[in-house]
Amino acid sequence: MNKRQWTIRAFDPAQDRPGVQKLWAGVCSFDGSVPTRTSAEIEARLKHPAHHGGAHWRVVIAGNGAIVGALEVGFVGSVRTEVMLAVNPAWRRQGIGRALLQAAPRDRRLLVTSRLSVAGTGELLASEGFIERYREARMRRKAKGIEGLEIPDGAIVQVDSARDVERCQRALAEVFGDDAEQDLGLLTAWLRRPDCRALYLKVGSKDLGICIIAGSEHAKKSERKPDGAATIGVVEHVGLSKQVRGKGLSRPLVRAGMVELAKIGFADLEVLADRRRASAAELYEAEGFSIVDDDVHWIRREPWAKE
Repeated sequence: MNKRQWTIRAFDPAQDRPGVQKLWAGVCSFDGSVPTRTSAEIEARLKHPAHHGGAHWRVVIAGNGAIVGALEVGFVGSVRTEVMLAVNPAWRRQGIGRALLQAAPRDRRLLVTSRLSVAGTGELLASEGFIERYREARMRRKAKGIEGLEIPDGAIVQVDSARDVERCQRALAEVFGDDAEQDLGLLTAWLRRPDCRALYLKVGSKDLGICIIAGSEHAKKSERKPDGAATIGVVEHVGLSKQVRGKGLSRPLVRAGMVELAKIGFADLEVLADRRRASAAELYEAEGFSIVDDDVHWIRREPWAKE
């Protein structure tokens, strides 16, 4: 097989969405996962301001017209760009992954994530000018035997079974400030994922903490059921407002998320801990988690940037 048997072109929202959804449902990205994106999430991404309607997305087309590779491009702020790509396993080792990286915008700094255990990805990214930014430890434990923790006076944890998108939006802004996702379309798609729940740490009348839980979006194919549902539950997007940090509230909030995941029926739980903050890993180690892999976050700077 040679390069003449596939071509790269711009993503066409009118005709390519089903093929891209099928691709993401069956192949691994640089982090070794199978995202299994729903049509609703793809639609939300296309409408999200960061994705510019898919104008910078690219697809790789085989001779039979099938989509065998795809590149997502999301603009974050005024300079950064997040990219994510997938290649059909039958079409790997043909230079498609490299070609997709080279099709990404060249005038902005690029961000991409790989999994340490996925062979060859680090070498490819380094050869294309990416350098490592930081790592997150991917940690797991069994769900069995988890019980809730007493919460300090004045605070309660509420599970939002109504999936209130605007409440989630407000809480994320309170906790993460300018780094919070605020697009209602994408937040709606997130909260509508199977087994997704938002838990809120409520102090008085305000939500001052949030913990979003769901089936893992980074599960491998072997960690999914025949219908694509993950067998691993994840504690994600967890944090506290500045005014209540350092008061012993993080662990009860995380524990509440773990208890809820166990109630849903997940046998295995997963979290990410930023290796730049020793306290993050220590909290999860105290909760019985152990490291199983590392997520490596890479950057390629724009040509004019100073090192």
